[in-house]
Amino acid sequence: MNERALIKIRKKRATLNRYKEMRKGKDYLEYAKARNVAKNEIRKADRDYEKETAKKAKANPKAFYQ
Repeated sequence: MNERALIKIRKKRATLNRYKEMRKGKDYLEYAKARNVAKNEIRKADRDYEKETAKKAKANPKAFYQ
């Protein structure tokens, strides 16, 4: 997980807590947007990690199978 993904996850958690406290529609929409952005960022981070691992597989086969 990279730093950008972690920042998006923290923002998602903060907006969820704010929605739980206030229970307003506007807060839920803000949370839903942060949730979607975080999910996309996590998927991108996973994809990048797997590409890097696959690229290095020839030189370092153990890292590929871990």
